[in-house]
Amino acid sequence: MSSTISVARLLKIETQFFQHTKIEHSVEKAAEKGLWGMMFCNAFGADTYINAPDGEVLYPKEEYIQAGIKLGFIQHKLNPYFQNNENFLPALSIIDVLMFNGAEKTSEMLQDYTIKWVNK
Repeated sequence: MSSTISVARLLKIETQFFQHTKIEHSVEKAAEKGLWGMMFCNAFGADTYINAPDGEVLYPKEEYIQAGIKLGFIQHKLNPYFQNNENFLPALSIIDVLMFNGAEKTSEMLQDYTIKWVNK
């Protein structure tokens, strides 16, 4: 968790972090695995849940619609950058992006995304 917070600070990302083990007692247990995001939204008064792109198949969209929670999936634009090798390998890690681009360029790169809303 401390490395995530350190990277966020380096990139000037201002957000609040919660340690799951310290807040899980505040959240109702999900009846099925795709509903845990909805349970967290309900526990913390959020009306939007955004997940990684590959998670879309796990989330029962109708359940989120009925609960009044907007459900979206980040669509990253992983533009190639120099990595000291012949072929660009996308989606390695934020450390790889930082190492080859520095904090300022990485911050710019992080702004290049869309959200695919499934029930907005």
